[in-house]
Amino acid sequence: MCTLCGKAWAERSNLKKHIDMVHKGIKRIMKKDKNHRCTICSASFHQNNALKMHIAAVHEGKKPYTCNLCGVSFAWKNNLTKHIDGVHRGIKKQPKKKIQVFEQNKNKNLKEMQY
Repeated sequence: MCTLCGKAWAERSNLKKHIDMVHKGIKRIMKKDKNHRCTICSASFHQNNALKMHIAAVHEGKKPYTCNLCGVSFAWKNNLTKHIDGVHRGIKKQPKKKIQVFEQNKNKNLKEMQY
């Protein structure tokens, strides 16, 4: 699991790629085009496995990741991880700075309007 944002992957190599791209800003050159296309909605993917997961979750409604504490199910493993952290462990993800700045500005504007 990424210690910076809470996303989880089954393979450690995917976690490293995520940290490099999302948190370190390292851009990787994709070796393949997105040539695995969904025949239902035309979404495209680099890997066939990602296409299969998309079809199962989005179009077939499969939710294979079930919380062993309360029984709620999710289509994606990272959503189960977020659920367990937020609901059962009480860990809340910190809002992004943009949201905090917006809230501060919104509150400031409301105060200015009240005077």
